[in-house]
Amino acid sequence: MKSLGLKYCLLIFLLSTLAITSIGCSGDSASSATAAPAAGTTTFTVVNNGISSYLINSSANASLSLQRGQTYTFNISATGHPFYIMSAQGTNTANAYTSGVSGNGTQSGTLIFVVPAGAPNTLYYNCSIHSGMTGVISITN
Repeated sequence: MKSLGLKYCLLIFLLSTLAITSIGCSGDSASSATAAPAAGTTTFTVVNNGISSYLINSSANASLSLQRGQTYTFNISATGHPFYIMSAQGTNTANAYTSGVSGNGTQSGTLIFVVPAGAPNTLYYNCSIHSGMTGVISITN
């Protein structure tokens, strides 16, 4: 019986540590990538598509849905295109959102966003130089 209890605990542990990411494409240039609620960190790959858009997990200017309390890592390879999480769309870095954000303005490297409980329902990601490189970040509970 003790062996069965240990196997049960191990199964529960393994199930609780799985991270699931789902990416959907709507067929237009502003497709969406959705991070499902899960334990751990969800990772996005960010590259530039010229000056026209960011490609996030291969989707141009993808709309993101992030969850409060979760951690998101953005692996950025977009030299010349500083990637910011902002409270307003546009190139004005005065609107940079800083709560829970580490690495705002990264062009090549990692930005980490631990979404705080008090985050607004809508944020944006923007290139601080090119206005066409932008997308919506929806924040949910």
